[in-house]
Amino acid sequence: MKRKTRKNIKKWETPIVDCLLKNRKQLVANFHALPIFHINSSVKYFDKFRHIFGEKYFSLETTITNDAFDSFFYPKRCIKKSQDYAAVAFQANETLFTTCGTSVSNRIVVDALINASSFVLLDRECHQSMHFAVKDTSARFDYIYSEAYCEDTGRKYIKIDYILNKIKNEKLQYDVVILNAASYDGIILNVYEIIRQVHAISPKTKFIIDEGWSCAFYFHPDLYKYTAGYAASKLAQLVDIISTQSAHKSLMALRQASLIHSFASTEITQKLYKSRFKHHSTSPNYPILASIDMARAQMQNCGEDLLSEALENADALRHAIATDVLLKNYQHKSNKENLAALSDNTYTHDPLKIHLDIRHLGMGGAALQEYLYHHHGIYINRYTDKTFLINVHVGISWSHIEKLINALKTLAINAKSHHIYQINDDDFIIAYPPGVPLLAPGESINNGTHLAINDKIKSGVSVFQIK
Repeated sequence: MKRKTRKNIKKWETPIVDCLLKNRKQLVANFHALPIFHINSSVKYFDKFRHIFGEKYFSLETTITNDAFDSFFYPKRCIKKSQDYAAVAFQANETLFTTCGTSVSNRIVVDALINASSFVLLDRECHQSMHFAVKDTSARFDYIYSEAYCEDTGRKYIKIDYILNKIKNEKLQYDVVILNAASYDGIILNVYEIIRQVHAISPKTKFIIDEGWSCAFYFHPDLYKYTAGYAASKLAQLVDIISTQSAHKSLMALRQASLIHSFASTEITQKLYKSRFKHHSTSPNYPILASIDMARAQMQNCGEDLLSEALENADALRHAIATDVLLKNYQHKSNKENLAALSDNTYTHDPLKIHLDIRHLGMGGAALQEYLYHHHGIYINRYTDKTFLINVHVGISWSHIEKLINALKTLAINAKSHHIYQINDDDFIIAYPPGVPLLAPGESINNGTHLAINDKIKSGVSVFQIK
């Protein structure tokens, strides 16, 4: 299980991109599948195509294969070189690219390691694709169930003793344990510690690590220690470990860009290649491949600086929330005890993710999402009725943080001055949905009316005041 090494590696080299651009210069006509690069000003809708994609994007969509480019499934040229570069960057034995998303990557890995006779221990918090893939193998499997760490935010964790006892008490050894390395909600698993302790009890068990949200962790020393790659290096590769990563979630890659890293035997790696052949599209997306190529080069050269900037911006936001009088009500504190103590140092908080309290605003998460997007051009995805999540990823600048802070201050001021609606006798007050007036002009207004309106707002319903 020897890791990829390459002498005199040129970190900025992008083999896939360079090959595609070179071929585009010499390629005049393509009589294979419809090549979108043929589009020009004589084609209807050309201006719209160019406006959306730009002509450079088209240059990557050449549909060429084999000697003119490379074979995706059995690469020997630029794809092979780019995958080798990625393996070096992530310190893996072998790295495989996929362009159909990590849902397909998870299916590929499960198919390679699990069959109908396998016995599997599966983290209940893994992405749905992992559950479907395991179920389709007809393997026997048990779930690892999490406990709530914070009811307000939905964050969960697993007690390591629960997993270890489950393994000790089973008569049969688990063939594969599947773990979620980092949740979208901001909980990080100490991958090394849990593999180390499971391996001590069950040395033949293999591991699949879902690193969908932690691909970037490999490029910063404070975060690398939470990766499957770190676990493999610490355990001197005594354990077979495979990880899957959704590159676009934390690297500057196109959506559906995904990576499979093998920290395992050559035999398992060969199974991964065969499984990819079975499950992946035979028409891989070349722009997505090119984006993986470029994202790897960027992170290999600048990753630590980019992540350090993201960590500084996250800390600056936390500081502003903690010290600014207009922002202090956004500070969310879990009622639970310290996460590291609760989980025996198996879990920690993701420093790039920040949960903010919204109970003082008088609106639910759905209404907040809509308001921030339509009034400030800010998009948030994860929210509850009490909190919402800020993910400070690579690419978020200080100017973005300032814009968010200003939006939060505006909301806080409005919430303070309009905690109870100031209603005029000649106004319609309409809740949407359903769009039926709560009050019409001339109808009586009392304290109960005010409370009813505010209850609607708090539950996430939009309330409009119209003359």
